[in-house]
Amino acid sequence: MADVEGAVREAVVEVLALDDDEVTPQSTLMDDLGAESIDLLDILFRIEKSTGVQIEGRLHADEVMSLSTVQNLVDMVKGRAEGARAPGDPPRVPRRLRVGVDVVGVARLERVVGGDERRQASLFTPGELAYCHGKRRCYEHMAARFAAKEAVLKAFGTGISQRMRWTDVEVVNESSGRPRIELDGAVATFAREHGLEDLDVSLTHGEGLALAHAVSIWERPGEAAPAALR
Repeated sequence: MADVEGAVREAVVEVLALDDDEVTPQSTLMDDLGAESIDLLDILFRIEKSTGVQIEGRLHADEVMSLSTVQNLVDMVKGRAEGARAPGDPPRVPRRLRVGVDVVGVARLERVVGGDERRQASLFTPGELAYCHGKRRCYEHMAARFAAKEAVLKAFGTGISQRMRWTDVEVVNESSGRPRIELDGAVATFAREHGLEDLDVSLTHGEGLALAHAVSIWERPGEAAPAALR
């Protein structure tokens, strides 16, 4: 592996157009040297190229922004190098991103479940039904939640299978109004066993249609399940 301190200094000098003597281990990247977030990414990618230490595929935004000084940057690169896979070790399992989208006609959903409590209860949890029935356009909100369930299962790559129920995927609104997903039953089991790390959903409805967009991030199996799984 190339000299880390030298590679870091060279990348910082090149990206920020500085003189070599302006960069010290104690220099703060943003305050002293004037780096912005995009500069930090450019610096990291250059270091990766010159040292061979894998950085790009394992970055988190908060980790990048926490790089306060040049020495912090050196320490981070060294830490990545020490944690790199040794010959003969099993390969790392990368994160996988899956996306699901679904659109539902409001009138069609109303024709299917309108006025039928049993049908509604087979698709929606008590909490979802209480939320929807408290709204003036009840079936728009129901359609959005049904679309969310479909989008989540598409983001899982499963659809309805393996004894999964519609009520295993519940849309819960936070105090801010932002929707989040809680999983139960067979869907929660599937998520735990297959390494679900994070799950997010966005809903919209109007003009007779409801649309949902779900994004799921999957980590290697065996890691702790996220708080959304219950």
